[in-house]
Amino acid sequence: MIMYTDRKKQNIVQPYLSFILFVFLFFGCSSSEVPFKIAIHPWVGYQSLTLAKQEGQLDGSLVQLQASPSLSESSKMVLEGRVDGAALTLDEVLVLREQG
Repeated sequence: MIMYTDRKKQNIVQPYLSFILFVFLFFGCSSSEVPFKIAIHPWVGYQSLTLAKQEGQLDGSLVQLQASPSLSESSKMVLEGRVDGAALTLDEVLVLREQG
């Protein structure tokens, strides 16, 4: 069994929280109280976002993780405007960008 220290957990979560902060700063924060919705599908690389939510590191009033069953569903949610963003890899972003 592998035991992780709090420091290791923080090192795993930190890049994702930094990315979310970047998104807020890049797109600007509005005065509305509607949380920024991010689609997230099962993949080991995105589990740190789920961990951040469970550990209270992700403010639910600012960011809401919207679970989806697959990459295609996350992409569909973005294209239909049901979420503001999605946890995707660069190649997935490029494909979505081609689709509009």
